[in-house]
Parts: sequence; C-alpha cells; structure tokens
Amino acid sequence: MTVHVPFDGRELFFFCQSKQWSTHLPRAKVAGSELILEFQYPSDSPRETRPEIDRLLMDIEQYPGWQEYQINAHNASLIIWPRRW
Repeated sequence: MTVHVPFDGRELFFFCQSKQWSTHLPRAKVAGSELILEFQYPSDSPRETRPEIDRLLMDIEQYPGWQEYQINAHNASLIIWPRRW
C-alpha cells in the first residue's frame, strides 16, 4: 500500500540530521512536495494500517521540531557574533 502525504516547506530538511535524533529512523520517499509512505503486507493477512501510518507520521514530525530548535539557536548566534568584534 502506498500513501501520499503533501507537505509545505523545503524538502532539503528531510535529508538533514539534527543533533537530537532517534535510533528509530522513519522511512519515506520524498518526491517534490509529497512524502510517499510504502507499506507491504502479505495478502493473506490484512492489517489495520491507520495506526501504522499515524505512528510513522508522528515519528517524521519530530525531526523538523528538533531541526527548528537547532536552526533558531544557530541563527541567534549569528546575530550576536558580530557584536563580539
């Protein structure tokens, strides 16, 4: 099963790793402004997929939050840095 999830923003950030990260790395493909989530199951054992989709999206959503904190801290240091000289 394939799920397409649209997103706003730059796809570049899906390929960056912040200082904080999880050992459980979410897996998805990035295509333009969509995440493509792929799930494979045996045809003889159907599953309820919604909980797995929600869990994967929650894992993916952690990373931009961690990146935002680090990016904001870096940008704040750029504003302070020239004043030191």
